[in-house]
Amino acid sequence: MTSPQKRYSKAEKALLIGAVAMITIFAFESLATTTIMPSVVEALGSELWLPLAAGAPLAAQVFTCVICGPLVDARGAVPFLLGGVISFAVGLLLCGAAPSMVVFTLGRTIQGLGAGLAVVPLYVLVGAISTSEHRRTFFAAFSMAWVLPSLIGAPIAGFAAQTVGWRPVFWVVSILIFVTLLPLLPLMRLAPVPSGYVGNAFVRRAIYALIVALGLLATQASAVVNGLVSLVPLILGLAVSLLVLPTLLPAGTFSARPVLGAMIATRGLTIAANVAAISLIPMVLETVRGWDPAEASLVVAAGSISWAAGSAFQSRINQRRERLPRWGSVFLAVGMLPVLTLAFPHAPVWIGVVGWTLAGLGIGLTHATLSDLALEQTPVSKHGEVSSALQLADNAGPALALGFVSLALSLSTQSGVAPWFPALSIAAVIALLGVFAAHRIATAVSERE
Repeated sequence: MTSPQKRYSKAEKALLIGAVAMITIFAFESLATTTIMPSVVEALGSELWLPLAAGAPLAAQVFTCVICGPLVDARGAVPFLLGGVISFAVGLLLCGAAPSMVVFTLGRTIQGLGAGLAVVPLYVLVGAISTSEHRRTFFAAFSMAWVLPSLIGAPIAGFAAQTVGWRPVFWVVSILIFVTLLPLLPLMRLAPVPSGYVGNAFVRRAIYALIVALGLLATQASAVVNGLVSLVPLILGLAVSLLVLPTLLPAGTFSARPVLGAMIATRGLTIAANVAAISLIPMVLETVRGWDPAEASLVVAAGSISWAAGSAFQSRINQRRERLPRWGSVFLAVGMLPVLTLAFPHAPVWIGVVGWTLAGLGIGLTHATLSDLALEQTPVSKHGEVSSALQLADNAGPALALGFVSLALSLSTQSGVAPWFPALSIAAVIALLGVFAAHRIATAVSERE
């Protein structure tokens, strides 16, 4: 089941330190923003802006991760890693200084562009520098990089929002992100040799990616519009995104065709369910249960810890790894059902917390495993392309899910129905679809054997 691993090279150690540090900062920003978003919305606008502010970075990353993969393969990792970090910092500074939700959302969009540019080069460096034996440990470490921010980052952000305010949170992170570059810069010479050629299809894919990103933004912006008019941008955005997105993903993704298509589909569906739920849980706990931001952050932390535990466990499994996404997706779907009880004021909170913890374990078993399995199937020269597909699934899936969350919030508010149960139900349904896609991975591999 497990086997001893060879020693890590100096380059692997430096890459592990730098990449984990950078992802830790990304994780801190994500969890901190989730935790303090109620305070931001209260200060700058209504809660209907929540899906748009949460989804704007995801829509931006859809565009950057599509163009970044071929460009990294063709031009090298250095300019995109540096450009991504700078853009991320600029977006955070703008968020911290935002006088309105419009400016705040713009800052979140720029920040998303930066994160999308930075993550693909990290994946390419892992594929180039780490051995196949160590690669799964890298991806497990990337998941575990979310643990420390969830334990101390989210509570710190919640405490800051209650004391000095939410703005300094963004300013501090904009400085820390540059520190993470120090171990990585010497490794740039070890990146794959650029091919110098991006291909004739690049411009077409870039245009399609921009169309999808704008469509996703339209779905999230629908909640800001009052009345039934909100259905217009939502339906148009979803239709455009769903029509164009298949051209940017590996063939067979939307039908979960084994094996790579099913892997990308599982990746998108499971992370979509997770993000849709985590974007709502703090607001539900604060509005329905009367919790403060610091208390709500503890529930977010429980899911992050179990995510890391699942990711650590998968890194120890050497046989039948294709079965891990199936089990993980089942845990995720089963865990989402008790989370629905958080929307009911008189239901015991511990039921929802246990469910969210189980869901975190499921995404931990699934997410890092799919990174390893997908890269394992492709040559190093195509790692940028596959990394882009993984990142596109990570961003397009949640962005689409948040579009449906926007619809649920908007329609529920207009009809007088409590909005949180319908919105949380969307996450549960998406998780069930993930079970179907993950099942096709294991079934296809078993048939081949």
